[in-house]
Amino acid sequence: MSQLLYNKKRSWLYTVRRTASCNIALKRGNLNQSVLTESE
Repeated sequence: MSQLLYNKKRSWLYTVRRTASCNIALKRGNLNQSVLTESE
């Protein structure tokens, strides 16, 4: 039972982390789009 809860918690944390990193990447992408275009 505790193992199941642990796995649930882990997958939830993973989802939250993934969503957060996606949002950060999107924000970064929007902010750094011009910088990246210039450097290429």
